Amino acid sequence: MYSYSNPTERYPHGALGDRIEWASLIAISLYSDDRYLLRYDLAEDEVFEGLFPLVADVDGDGKEEIVTTVSRSGSGSRLVVFGHDSAGLRVIAESEPIGTGSRWLHQIAVAPFGPDGEMEIAVVRTPHIGGIAQYYRLVGDSVEEVWELELGSRLASNLAVVETPGGSLILGASTEDGQLLIWQ
Repeated sequence: MYSYSNPTERYPHGALGDRIEWASLIAISLYSDDRYLLRYDLAEDEVFEGLFPLVADVDGDGKEEIVTTVSRSGSGSRLVVFGHDSAGLRVIAESEPIGTGSRWLHQIAVAPFGPDGEMEIAVVRTPHIGGIAQYYRLVGDSVEEVWELELGSRLASNLAVVETPGGSLILGASTEDGQLLIWQ
């Protein structure tokens, strides 16, 4: 089980409608042979921004990684991928930050979106002020953008990932101006 913890108001963005963000990430393993509770505390000028982390085998090693959005007032958001075991939580990769404070990367899903089934992280950059759909891949110790599409309108709903009857994944969202956007 994975969750954010340690609520804080140290980052004034409030993208979700309030000023509460999170200062810590918690990982709990309840497997009978490997039980542990882990906590990762961010630096004093950073927060986890969002409702919850995503969990997926991003690097293909058979173990779950934790995908988060970490924000800082001066540089905005970046994606941070954590690995974990009974020894602790550790950062294994991260993206470059957006570059401006109060700019958010909203992580949506981790799935084999790549043309050859590569695992990618789907996000919306700045969903609250126009939105750009982006896909990222883990490349060594960094998370690199591989594709983006400007949405051209604020989103009226979050993006959704749906598996089609043929087994492919599509990404869709509705915009404030009534459009339904779908990507395959």
